[in-house]
Amino acid sequence: MATVVALTNLRIICSLKDSYVCRGTIRISDGKILEVAEEPGPDDVIVDMAGRVALPGLVVGHHHLYSALARGMPAPARTPSNFVEVLEYVWWVLDRALDEESIRMSGYAGLLGAARLGITGVIDHHASPNLIDGSLDLLAESFRDIGIRGLLTYEVTDRGGRERARAGIRENVRFIEAHRNDPMLRGTMGGHASFTMSDETLDEMAAECSRLDTGLHIHVLEDAADRSASEERYGADPLTRLSERGLVRQGSILAHLVHATPEELQMVADSGALMVHNPRSNMNNRVGHAAVEPGWILGTDGIDSNIIEESKAAFYLARHEKYGHDYDLPLALISRTQEAFGEMMGLRLGKIGAGYEADITFLRYEPPTPLADTNVVGHLLFGLGSWAVSETMVAGRFIYRNGEVQGPNEQEIMDRARTAAQRLWRRMEDLA
Repeated sequence: MATVVALTNLRIICSLKDSYVCRGTIRISDGKILEVAEEPGPDDVIVDMAGRVALPGLVVGHHHLYSALARGMPAPARTPSNFVEVLEYVWWVLDRALDEESIRMSGYAGLLGAARLGITGVIDHHASPNLIDGSLDLLAESFRDIGIRGLLTYEVTDRGGRERARAGIRENVRFIEAHRNDPMLRGTMGGHASFTMSDETLDEMAAECSRLDTGLHIHVLEDAADRSASEERYGADPLTRLSERGLVRQGSILAHLVHATPEELQMVADSGALMVHNPRSNMNNRVGHAAVEPGWILGTDGIDSNIIEESKAAFYLARHEKYGHDYDLPLALISRTQEAFGEMMGLRLGKIGAGYEADITFLRYEPPTPLADTNVVGHLLFGLGSWAVSETMVAGRFIYRNGEVQGPNEQEIMDRARTAAQRLWRRMEDLA
């Protein structure tokens, strides 16, 4: 008979969507939640959680782990004056400079930070045009070692020519096929943005998406230049190019949509595709903001893995810009991200309840006022923060506990990451 672990002495937020709060015990076996009970069973292995707050495991809906070694890097040789130049002078230089060690260390450094922030799942979007084949396996190594679930994709683009675009498609196909039934890692097709992909490349991607029954993870209308460049080069706007090929569909992930029209947003919503809000990145890049609804999911766009702070940014941006759904927006975004990630991974996520995966974020939080069903969002916005994350559990196993990530040697990894970062920055200087 399988061992049952009972996490006792908890304040449990069973669902952020419903904000249901109770005190009690979470009983877990074989990585799944058996029930939320008042007391443990007579034969349970008891773990006293000392009054922690438990909530469904946090998920990043759009990430770029390859940016983990960009923190503190020198300014670019040329100062960007618009968003496209930010890509050209910074990010397209960095991705070309990535090698095996920097890809691997980006994954480890990024996910070690994610575990400490209560993150149990990451939807990542990777690019390394000078090392495409096997690049997703390098990232997968860190996901498995640290224990975070991942949905990975390689960013296909024609910036480096058609052969590299085809190599990116092959890398996605290989990874998707190798991880079809993996509860920890899955793959999907990925693309940079419409204005950097030819019609031929989109056609090939669409054919593979149809064959594999998978969606497309892509940046869409992050900046107005995506529309103008796409229309100038290919005679159609980004969403038309994608929808004509059946790529705006359930299972696709469309990041940003800052410059989409209301009609375009409705079309995407009707298709079942996921729309990702990345407010801190959008503000940092000064590209504007999307007209976000509670049905969207929430990403960080590689700034970090701090989804709690991202939800606050979404709230304050909504308040500042005076569009609706403000107080219900943060919890709705976090909850929908959890559920959507579960759907794409073939898992039940987003709730602490019987039959759901035991992916749980724990907070050391002693509120000065009652924590109740009606005021969870008030505690999230005006009291809680990433500082409160005390433990992170994935599939019933603590991956972060007692101030340490359980598994890899953090100090050794960070030493390697700093060395890899310095080498990466030197290669960037040579490429600039």
